[in-house]
Amino acid sequence: IGADQRSLIVSNLVDGVDTYAIPPRQPVRSFHQPIRHNVPLLVSSALEGSLTVVGGDDGSVRLYDQRLGILSSILHHGKGALSPLVPSF
Repeated sequence: IGADQRSLIVSNLVDGVDTYAIPPRQPVRSFHQPIRHNVPLLVSSALEGSLTVVGGDDGSVRLYDQRLGILSSILHHGKGALSPLVPSF
């Protein structure tokens, strides 16, 4: 659940992260996330829902701007390891 309590952010296990409005359960935005290994990616919402934080299967963490619909930053953390996330609010 997004920080705004009106959205659901999920790793789609194919090509990235999708955001849905709830209700009415309709897609709002998708972000492309490189996926080398088909594993669930941890996602979190921050800054009152304006930022989506996604752990990667390559040791990176990607920050997506929900309002602009862009990748705003990539934080390189490790090599080849899943990046765990701590929930943020």
